[in-house]
Amino acid sequence: MKAYYKLLTEDGETIQSAASISHNASYLDVALKAGETWSFQPAVGQSRSFVYPYIGQGGNDLIDINGQGLALEQVGLLIESNDKVVIQALQDCRFVVALTEPWPHPVIQQLGKELSQRLIKEKEQEAI
Repeated sequence: MKAYYKLLTEDGETIQSAASISHNASYLDVALKAGETWSFQPAVGQSRSFVYPYIGQGGNDLIDINGQGLALEQVGLLIESNDKVVIQALQDCRFVVALTEPWPHPVIQQLGKELSQRLIKEKEQEAI
């Protein structure tokens, strides 16, 4: 499988590449000027995604996603769906969007919960 990513440069040039990976994923690096809007339709199955602004003026929101502001170096987890993603730049900025299909593996948080429960049971048995 190949994962495609695009680098959108400040002068509007698009550089596209592909790298072999074993998972259905996309990684996009987007640069916008204040007031510009960018949208993206996720590939089929890529319903998990996050947005991470990494260049812009700190202290204020850089982008707006459906009325929710996101500031410099904040991670925005998007609602799990295949809906079109629409982002508006509130100031000149650059951000990444990563999209992937849900993994078939148990979530690490679930593993942590199971380990905690197992440790509690072991301590209860030691007390007997």
